[in-house]
Amino acid sequence: MARYTEAVCRQCRREGQKLFLKGDRCYTDKCAMNSRAFAPGQHGQGRSKSSEYGQQLREKQKAKRFYGVLESQFRGYFEMAERRPGQTGENLLAILESRLDNVVYRLGFAMSRAEARQMVSHGHITVNGRKVNIPSYQVKPGMVVALKESSRSIEKIKANICNTTSKRQKIDLIFRLKDTETTRSYTIQPGDNKLEINLPMPKDIKVWDEFNPNLYTLTCTLQKGKEQLDHREITFGCRTWSIQNDQLTLNGHPVFLRGTLHCASFPLTGYPATDKEEWLRELRICKQYGINHIRFHSWCPPEAAFQAADELGIYYMIECSSWANQSSAIGDGKPIDDFIRQEAERIVNAYGNHPSFCMMAYGNEPTGKHSNDYLTQFVSYWKENDSRRLYTSAAGWPNLPVNDFLSDSNPRIQQWGAGVTSIINAQPPSTTYDWSGYTNKFHQPFVSHEIGQWCAYPNFREMQKYTGVYKARNFEIFQERLKENGLIQLADSFLLASGKLQTLCYKADIEAALRTPGFGGFQLLGLNDFPGQGTALVGSLDVFWEEKGYVTAKEYSRFCNSLVPLARIPKLVLENDENFDATIEVANFYRPLQHPQAIWTIRNVSGKTLAQGSFNIKQLDLGNCQPLGHITFDLASIHKACQLKLVVTVDGRSNNWDFWV
Repeated sequence: MARYTEAVCRQCRREGQKLFLKGDRCYTDKCAMNSRAFAPGQHGQGRSKSSEYGQQLREKQKAKRFYGVLESQFRGYFEMAERRPGQTGENLLAILESRLDNVVYRLGFAMSRAEARQMVSHGHITVNGRKVNIPSYQVKPGMVVALKESSRSIEKIKANICNTTSKRQKIDLIFRLKDTETTRSYTIQPGDNKLEINLPMPKDIKVWDEFNPNLYTLTCTLQKGKEQLDHREITFGCRTWSIQNDQLTLNGHPVFLRGTLHCASFPLTGYPATDKEEWLRELRICKQYGINHIRFHSWCPPEAAFQAADELGIYYMIECSSWANQSSAIGDGKPIDDFIRQEAERIVNAYGNHPSFCMMAYGNEPTGKHSNDYLTQFVSYWKENDSRRLYTSAAGWPNLPVNDFLSDSNPRIQQWGAGVTSIINAQPPSTTYDWSGYTNKFHQPFVSHEIGQWCAYPNFREMQKYTGVYKARNFEIFQERLKENGLIQLADSFLLASGKLQTLCYKADIEAALRTPGFGGFQLLGLNDFPGQGTALVGSLDVFWEEKGYVTAKEYSRFCNSLVPLARIPKLVLENDENFDATIEVANFYRPLQHPQAIWTIRNVSGKTLAQGSFNIKQLDLGNCQPLGHITFDLASIHKACQLKLVVTVDGRSNNWDFWV
């Protein structure tokens, strides 16, 4: 089998553009086109303008090199294209694109066509269930191309070994994972040696997720003969993020992100905690409130935060330390553009092996005349080079076709500037709405951006907690104003009333997201308060991650959890000559359930049951918008104005809704 064996970077230089022949190296500063963007040879920098024939020749050579075929094979493809009906050029491209090695590359199984060709030649690829080891095999529509089952248990390890001597050295790398030991021998050159090693994975390896955060430790020992030169340990988890049918999936199962922001608020020290215990404390509180996802607003946390999230099963979205808006912009060639690229590389190099590092974006709410082009390149680069996580352009906007998922602030019950025209202000109270009218315009999963932002009055008891570098001067101002207006005695009442309203608004926001078909999840501006941008008392918890006294974790997790009963109720305020109607469904992102118990009751404020019933459910699959049944309750027996409560319980998880007659 003939193939090109010389330096492939010369081919890119000869064609005057990147052909992406060396995988991820082509996206780094080490690419030859960055340092020597001229043709090879002693006359490379002095070539004259080509003739028309020369230009045509160069385009032919470029196509050959791009797809990795030699002259005779390319001529055969051209003759095949000539014989087919239609335009010869389009036919030729279709034939080249249909090569099995190219299809494997396009599917993301390999970082370059050369690597894809090797995978095919080594028998790792099947077509319609049968092994095919011919790179030029023509794939036809309807054929199923997949990794061979045994090859799916092989993990690729990338290693860099620096040989500080001036001579070549023979070394052994000894890998240990569980009870498996694998040795690989190499001859390394002086300087850096980048290696890619395929390791067999034990068959009993379990996947990592929020319910089962299984972690494993891989050890690597570098030896020369019997002398141990170096030893490293890496803790990792096995998980696969993907988009299937426009929905977020983890390990092949639908997932719903119930997220909050972390805005780097550390009121006692002024800097992020670097001890794992503090991060475990914060993340355990998040899990108690039903949160499984944290977006780090315009920053990246330290190693301890990733270690804690790995252990507890929290899905992180990391941003490259930028909020390029108003005072700055991206995509205009300013230093910030290179900083973001370099910072992203540093973040991935430092934390990329952590299973909790699940999503990445440039940063928050960008601006810039050329920002869309810049972000398209940013996302494309990372999707091409590191498939371990999902990527989006930025938090908030823009919605680019290249994004794995969309971060968008439109799906929420109160838009900025909506005032009294929002759903909860302009329409009678109900729980029937969702965001499908907006999300159906797109073909990517939605994660709603910074929803909620419902403020409560300050809790003045919090002031005594500021024993570190910060003082609650803003609270002192609020307290003085209440005293000046003779209202200080109502401070606790203001806190309780505003906090209860805040909780109802968060419940409405979160349930609307859970009712939306195929929705990817939500990100609250904060489960806890954010004092860093003026005063944003938007949290159900204070900045210390402690309760304020008006909602508990048990109450909050009734509507924010992996399994949540939901009710679509068209009217919450009725008269006694009407029927109360509710269509019951469930959002289940916990596990498939066989014959789960599903019951409902309607009670008055004293707890007396006025009506009750059950649903006969054979099976609950994973996903939302799963119908359970309909409830109709005749209100004719109600003779006095009152508040009633509907409670629905599925597999021990309850949710409730107040309505008034």
